[in-house]
Amino acid sequence: MKSKLKDENVAKQKGFGHVKKTLKKVLAEDITEPTPFFYHIDFDYGGVEKEPLMYIGEVSTAWKKWIKANKCKTSKAFAAGRCVYASGVLSLEVKMGKGGKAAVLKAINKVMIKPFAKAQFVDSVDNPVAIAEEEDAADVGEASDQTFEIDVEDYLKDASQMIDEANPILAVLRRINQDVYEKYVKDNDFKKASQDMIALFALALKDIKNINLDSFVDSITTFNEGFKTIVSEHSGHAKAAELSTKGQELTTALESIQGLVPNIEAVIDKSILLEKVDDPSESPFPPVSNNPLATLSTMFNTFDSEHVAVAKAAAKFMSLLKKQ
Repeated sequence: MKSKLKDENVAKQKGFGHVKKTLKKVLAEDITEPTPFFYHIDFDYGGVEKEPLMYIGEVSTAWKKWIKANKCKTSKAFAAGRCVYASGVLSLEVKMGKGGKAAVLKAINKVMIKPFAKAQFVDSVDNPVAIAEEEDAADVGEASDQTFEIDVEDYLKDASQMIDEANPILAVLRRINQDVYEKYVKDNDFKKASQDMIALFALALKDIKNINLDSFVDSITTFNEGFKTIVSEHSGHAKAAELSTKGQELTTALESIQGLVPNIEAVIDKSILLEKVDDPSESPFPPVSNNPLATLSTMFNTFDSEHVAVAKAAAKFMSLLKKQ
């Protein structure tokens, strides 16, 4: 479920229905190898009432942080451990949390799992013999399970993932900077204006919107600040040098993106003028969208560049640029 439910924010945004559908897909096939699970009977989805959440699969660092921040280890609403699944029966071996109660499991079954499966407690998933329905799982006290604890490997994995997300975004920003900003926007030079140039502006705006640049910059900035603290706190760790190197890579990626942001914003200022051009709906060809920008962009990619409607829109766009 990691890819569909990477953190609590996704769960809140998508809602209980999404979580249940995702769980149903996971349980569409047997789980033969012991796999991590956790549930919380009172997860806050942001609505009036709290509802159950159940998660099966590799546990992301984000969820581990949530488990720690919400003191789930001592919560009567929470249980975590290992599970296997076969023939419609989900066997749960509780290793952490105080929510391994028959009454809690009954509620999880009723609201979260039925009618596509049934969960039961077992002493061990290595030999999954069901505990009687009216009995609680073995009391684990305040025991921890390393599977749900945050460690250095988690931090390194998360940093690598953030860098992997940043690199293709950086590549797109560099292309826009080179093909649009340096050629046209930097010197406000539109004497070389052409329909090819208009297509570059349209593509740049589309790519920037797809990236959701402001949101990503905020995300990587926050992550980078947190990672600096992690590097500092683990200065004596065996993998301190690896953490430091990864931190430097992250900072370099962030600084590279931040350095391009002013140029990209300048491109956006010009690109949004596309929204003021005449909609090519007068063309014999019907528009592909009610959005003039989408229609224009598609027509650039679909029809001959000499098409009268596109040429008219391009001329209007170049005129607006030159008037700025």
